[in-house]
Amino acid sequence: MQRFLLLTTSIVTENTEKLERMIDSLRGYHASSDIQIKHVLLLQKTSEEQARALSESLSFPEWTQVLSDDRMLPLSVARNIMLNHVHTSGEAIDNDTVVAFPDDDCWYPEGFLIGLTDIVNQSHSDFFFCCYGTETESIKLAQPIKIASYRDLVFNASSNTLFIRLSLVKQIGYFNENLGVGALFNGGEDLDYALRAYRRADQTVFCSSVLVGHRDKMTTLRGSYYTGSALALRSNALYSLSATIQFIRKIAIGVYLVLKREMPIRKLITVFTARYKESNNGT
Repeated sequence: MQRFLLLTTSIVTENTEKLERMIDSLRGYHASSDIQIKHVLLLQKTSEEQARALSESLSFPEWTQVLSDDRMLPLSVARNIMLNHVHTSGEAIDNDTVVAFPDDDCWYPEGFLIGLTDIVNQSHSDFFFCCYGTETESIKLAQPIKIASYRDLVFNASSNTLFIRLSLVKQIGYFNENLGVGALFNGGEDLDYALRAYRRADQTVFCSSVLVGHRDKMTTLRGSYYTGSALALRSNALYSLSATIQFIRKIAIGVYLVLKREMPIRKLITVFTARYKESNNGT
């Protein structure tokens, strides 16, 4: 039996349609003898009483464990709270468990986790990633799995499509709380985490098919998330020739965005001047 540990954070609003869609995409595995799911859901800006009420009204599955925090948290901090909860709960979790970080507006197409189980076990990989979008493909009809390159990771890494063995998660540690939505430097926390996983993994594999459901990439947001992702690439720029090339490419993109007036020049300058702790022990 393959075990999955899914960590999701959500800011509760009156419209819970997307969160319900994500959880509903998991319900089909409830009776599966091949898949076992544990889903940790951290509700932000929510009291314990509100979290209990929401759990009852939405009939969360028994394998969903709801946590609450009345603060508005940076995304990397929220994920670290969930990781820390898992590490300190005392619950025995197999190191072969696959850990994922789906957003509350993400969903898994029918049969995805079963197909993913076959991929990670047959490839003997401890890190798998793929592409996301609104038009998903069946994992049974997906493009061939390949050994991932550094470039593959930089172009396709997203929190929604990272699937990492718990044994590797323990080696990586926590998300960098200086990066990500709501943090000191916006964006890049998932890329930074993925790059650290790639560097430590024995085997990383990639599928270029759109296997995970999520809104399509929006080029209009490139400037918003630029600094965090560029800093993640800066931290790894000396890892290999490919890593250096990808960092230089990112700088070129920054120059382009500045010239197109899609991003203020201060964000580009920050990539060279920022000083921050490049690893994190978690919250």
